[in-house]
Amino acid sequence: MKIRHITQRQAFLAFLAFFLGNTVILGASEAAGSAGWICAILAAILAPPLFLAVASLAKNNPGASFFDVVYKGLGKVGGAVTTVAMVCFSLYSVARDISLFSMFASGNVMHKASPFVIALVFSVAAILSVRGGTGTVARWIEISLSAALLMFSLTFVFSARGFEPGAVIASVKAPPEKFVFGTLDFLASAVTGALATTVFMFGTSPKIKKGRIVAAAVLTAGAILAFVFMWDVALLGANAYELFNFPTFHAMRAVDSGGFLDRLEILLLFPLTVFGFFSATVHLLFITSGVGRLFSAADSRFLSAPTGILAGFLGLLLFKNQTELAAADDRLTFAIIAVAAGIPVVVFLFLRLRRKS
Repeated sequence: MKIRHITQRQAFLAFLAFFLGNTVILGASEAAGSAGWICAILAAILAPPLFLAVASLAKNNPGASFFDVVYKGLGKVGGAVTTVAMVCFSLYSVARDISLFSMFASGNVMHKASPFVIALVFSVAAILSVRGGTGTVARWIEISLSAALLMFSLTFVFSARGFEPGAVIASVKAPPEKFVFGTLDFLASAVTGALATTVFMFGTSPKIKKGRIVAAAVLTAGAILAFVFMWDVALLGANAYELFNFPTFHAMRAVDSGGFLDRLEILLLFPLTVFGFFSATVHLLFITSGVGRLFSAADSRFLSAPTGILAGFLGLLLFKNQTELAAADDRLTFAIIAVAAGIPVVVFLFLRLRRKS
């Protein structure tokens, strides 16, 4: 895929949109529970160093794509095998995103709509965005993310009267293992950006300090998620929070806004859709770039249609409900961290060795 430079602001917002992604919809992991807001802060502090290898690769290889650098570092066979592994990894991530959004929409908003139809519409929208290229996706994020964050903020302003600080204080007393495994879950979610967001990392001008932008986006996303989860716990209570599949949506549904707005959760529909949509779109961009490199395609955007449709079907087939999706996430936590953080480091080390030899 041809590299088209995006601005520093677009890069920051693209990273931020991805790191928020479906985590805002899904809420804290089961392992974190009501202590999720603390785990989000810890993960945001620990995550930036995991992006150093990718940032260095992007800085030292201007004009190349991430997959070009993978081939350069690991050779033709090693590059092809690694690319296939990363494409499969991201294909699972897109399927997960589509499945999660279908569950959310059919279970809470469009009760009579078929999950298949929702997944199809979601897939087609992502395909159309990817066909426009990295620059188009970055511009759409720049336009819509600001509006989404504004609407998201309004819901918290209107729900302030239901805030109960006692529930937040109670969540601090959670068992230590909740903080450990909850933080690991958040790290696994964030570190997928070490791979998927390379489509933006390698698409920015060489003059832009990529490491700083990613670190700023991770810390900002961590602060937003911590605030959202803390607010949800305060509205629902520490125990009740862990009973809901989509806690933020249900927290706003439970709030009495004083008659100003009868259904406060309606304000959440647009931002939650935006966050989930761009998470899937970024993964799809990454996949098409990888497959294009495998087959030496000059422009890989045409691959977005078959890839997006395949991901939609996989999303419906892999997960029957959110319990299965959460269980899969728990099983793959350490594998995700190892693959997403490890591959860029391995490529970086091989390139260093090649230069020395």
